[in-house]
Amino acid sequence: MPGKEIPGSTYKEAYEDLREDILKQAPDGKGSVSLNRLRKLFYYTDPKFCSEDKLENAVFGKDFLSVLELYISDENGTQQRPVQYEPSFKGTKRWIWLGSLGLLIITFLSMVALLNSKVTKKEIGWKEDFTSLSKDSLKARGWEIWDSVPNEWPNQLKPGYLTLYTIPGDYWVKPGESRTIGNFLVKRIDCDCCIVTMKINGFFPSQNHQQVGFFILDEKNPRKNNLKYTYRYAKIKKRDLHHEDILFEIEEIGLETFNQKEGEIIDYDQMTLCDLQKITPRPCLDTVQLQIRFANGSAEFYWQEGNDWQGFRATTMHALAYNFKPHYLGITAIQGLTKEDYTPLGAKNIPAFIDFVKVEPCSSN
Repeated sequence: MPGKEIPGSTYKEAYEDLREDILKQAPDGKGSVSLNRLRKLFYYTDPKFCSEDKLENAVFGKDFLSVLELYISDENGTQQRPVQYEPSFKGTKRWIWLGSLGLLIITFLSMVALLNSKVTKKEIGWKEDFTSLSKDSLKARGWEIWDSVPNEWPNQLKPGYLTLYTIPGDYWVKPGESRTIGNFLVKRIDCDCCIVTMKINGFFPSQNHQQVGFFILDEKNPRKNNLKYTYRYAKIKKRDLHHEDILFEIEEIGLETFNQKEGEIIDYDQMTLCDLQKITPRPCLDTVQLQIRFANGSAEFYWQEGNDWQGFRATTMHALAYNFKPHYLGITAIQGLTKEDYTPLGAKNIPAFIDFVKVEPCSSN
């Protein structure tokens, strides 16, 4: 009947003739090209017969695809449109059908190449909202926990937030100390030009070196080559602007950065957000966002107070130069290791709540 659609299960003789023609071009493919595989090829490349998920997930076998690729290629390996068939093909309708099937082969192989390219391309941009915090769930999403401290990890206090505790640890150490950060949550980023943002909520440090933030780490020696950006409490000695020989101590909550190369701190900076000793102190922040933008061996630091409509602002801290390839992002809450005399700092293990962390390629901004 004119105009009647032909289902993919018919034309057995046409499949036989197509198989015969394929094997003329690729005689070693006899065991790979079956009539059933040819029928599946027609079915899984036609959206009229096949659902979208099956179109994307069809499996044929590498041997079959290799033979088809050879069949539609010339002697130099360049893909061609299907060749005209020999007179052994029975009827004009069958010749037209086989020509269409040959075009479907080209389309299918192109689709396979496109899907493969999507799989092998690294996903640079992602956002972690911490809606599920079991270790198995985090692992499934690409996270690792370095130097696990089991007794501290289960105490997740706030749904939808990652809770970390300011336990002893740091990668800024004195001679003889171990470079250890307990419950260091780490995920691969592997990008040369990226923007990393973290939103922190409800962190109120009150003892020296209690801090929360993140590291950007080298692949080969992450404990000795890294950048750190944290929100922290500190008692800092400063010089009087009018009398340089006079030192005074202030208490503050603010930002801190450092750059470590082969285990040595080669650069460091800090910025006060909340001076706790003023007669009328500025209220300390309930919510703060940290952002680092790194590219071409230079890292710049930004911050945002709460959901400030003005957006991110540059800190007063200078850019830090680094000479490693950023490979990991590490999230942490710590309190450092020891005092100058190597005695424990003794600060309380207070919680810090992480709303989200986000990684974006530079091109998206």
